[in-house]
Amino acid sequence: LGDERGDIAIKIGLICVEQKKWQKAENEFLEVLKKTPENYSAQYYLGSVYEEMDRRADAQALFRKIPSDSELFPQAQIHLGYLYEKAGDKGASKKIIRDALKIKTTELSLYRFLASLYEKEKNYQEAIAVLNQALTIDPDDEEILFYLGVLYDKAALFEESIKTMKRVLAVNPQNADALNYIGYTYADKGMDLDEAENLMNKALALKPNDGYITDSLGWVYFKKGKYDKALKELEKAFALSPQDPVICEHLGDVYLKNNQPGKAMELYEKSLKLDPSKADVKKKLEEIKRNAKK
Repeated sequence: LGDERGDIAIKIGLICVEQKKWQKAENEFLEVLKKTPENYSAQYYLGSVYEEMDRRADAQALFRKIPSDSELFPQAQIHLGYLYEKAGDKGASKKIIRDALKIKTTELSLYRFLASLYEKEKNYQEAIAVLNQALTIDPDDEEILFYLGVLYDKAALFEESIKTMKRVLAVNPQNADALNYIGYTYADKGMDLDEAENLMNKALALKPNDGYITDSLGWVYFKKGKYDKALKELEKAFALSPQDPVICEHLGDVYLKNNQPGKAMELYEKSLKLDPSKADVKKKLEEIKRNAKK
């Protein structure tokens, strides 16, 4: 295969990947590697195909072949880390990424993935430390800042979370997700509700048909006691994102406030089906059933 034929085979292989035709994609990438065994793009893509085919050992072997001077090295290491994590060896996964960071000290995607490994263990302090280290490389990275704000929230560090989300907005005032995050947090805590409403309207102007942002605005109205407005927004949010347990719960809450316990019960039951761990929803359901018996 000449370079041109190899490029064509890789393109065909990638089209097969998009179509989830794993066997055909494998054949294309193998054809390239027969002629040019050091084609790192073909190795990487074939590793990704084997990952999809659940051929973990074959995928790992190919990802390990990607040298550290290749631009594909960081992503190959992330794939390796993911495969070890999926196999239950979280320690090996973290070691792979930490070793990769010794070589690629400024690669932000490695920091993000490492933080996600700690987050899944609920080790939020370590995840936060990893992202703060990443910010020494690029203090204005929007994605890192947003993720850090979320982690501060999960670690129950409310003030740090809001401060970090405001840093996101300082970098990009048009970040609808950060606007939503701050506004919803204010609404959920019942504080600065006028500012929360202002933030939600800005976010909706940027993403007018986003179910989660629409839910946040509805929740602001709910907290303000504007139940008719809340109902309108939360019904719209439910129509946009009917499989979200929080949206189901919020709509149930507003139905209950509007003296529609039957509809509230339906929404609470759906919320629980989507997320059985929601103890607060279970309590609300039990209370409706108790009141129905009186």
